Amino acid sequence: FQAEEAESIVQKMVDKDRNLVSGRKHLFCQIEETIEELDEDGELEGKKTFRRITRDEPVRNYAGDNSHRLSNGKVEVSKEEPFSILKIMPRFNLKMLPDEEVDGRLCYKIHFSPKGDQPYEGREEKVANELEGVLWIDKSDFSLVRNTGRLAKPVDVAWFFVTVREIDFTFSSTLLPNGELGPKIIQYRDWE
Repeated sequence: FQAEEAESIVQKMVDKDRNLVSGRKHLFCQIEETIEELDEDGELEGKKTFRRITRDEPVRNYAGDNSHRLSNGKVEVSKEEPFSILKIMPRFNLKMLPDEEVDGRLCYKIHFSPKGDQPYEGREEKVANELEGVLWIDKSDFSLVRNTGRLAKPVDVAWFFVTVREIDFTFSSTLLPNGELGPKIIQYRDWE
């Protein structure tokens, strides 16, 4: 019963997210990405920050061939679609945890973990299939309020040449001017 309830809640969250994205596809947003390079001891070696303007639902292009950075005051729209774990939620085991309040919102709290041996299209999905974490979903409207996760085990992504050893991430939302929740911060750390 608990798994069925968790699946129903997560499906409502995914449907809600799909509707929100569809309603915002005419809007532009600015994405700021900071990459910190660490040495073998975990000490900061260098830091780069990029800004780009994108639509909420751009054309899929993981290679980034058409993505443009903000430079010299010229703004171009990125064609790159960021990967979303919400698209593959049926590939996870789900478990209800006790409800919890986040940023003044009473939330369902649901743990997700890998089912194992799931199909994938590309490296992003292969790695995402091995994530585990927690979703906080607003009980009043099924908006995603927070999502945290980590890689449950290392994943080979290029035969024996590249192994993703660690990933952890945090997503938090914010109240947008139109009263809906939208992405505020997405932080992630990975080690290959």
